[in-house]
Amino acid sequence: MWEALFFYAFAVVAVASALLMVLMKNPVVSAVYLIITFFSIAALFVMLNAQLLAALQVIVYAGAIMVLFLFVIMLLNLNRTAFTSYKLFFTKLFAILLLAVVLWTVAGGLGDVARKAEGEQVAAPTVDSRYEFNPEPGEHSQSFAAMLFTRYVYPFEIIAIMLLAGILGAVLMTKKKV
Repeated sequence: MWEALFFYAFAVVAVASALLMVLMKNPVVSAVYLIITFFSIAALFVMLNAQLLAALQVIVYAGAIMVLFLFVIMLLNLNRTAFTSYKLFFTKLFAILLLAVVLWTVAGGLGDVARKAEGEQVAAPTVDSRYEFNPEPGEHSQSFAAMLFTRYVYPFEIIAIMLLAGILGAVLMTKKKV
């Protein structure tokens, strides 16, 4: 009972703060709401008995990435006149398409729940045995590291390259034109 209560509380906080982060006009306030989202997701990881992921969530995202975001916000000194209506049109179009995809996914999940409630047989998602993560007690970090640097080494490297591209983009955006 208490687990479900805490789960729903942290889930509501995560979703509400994520929505507020997107809807706020001030980028610093949006960054604060993003930190709240990160902490509530870390609490959900703790409830799933994934303490390593919760610690990484707090250290990496709520710590390092948010400091990077705040430095970029301060360095760019964003003003509203920099955005043209041309850029805003495509940004709004992308946001509407992304919202449609999310709503389509949620509607499909709710349709499965409704069919299951009516007693129909709904195909359960299958789990490939290669992706199961069942470490022995006390070996969470060792088995996580072993999986990260063996089975998932290519996605790990792709993410590293994407982070490098983001850092280079932030540096190029702040560079003064001579």
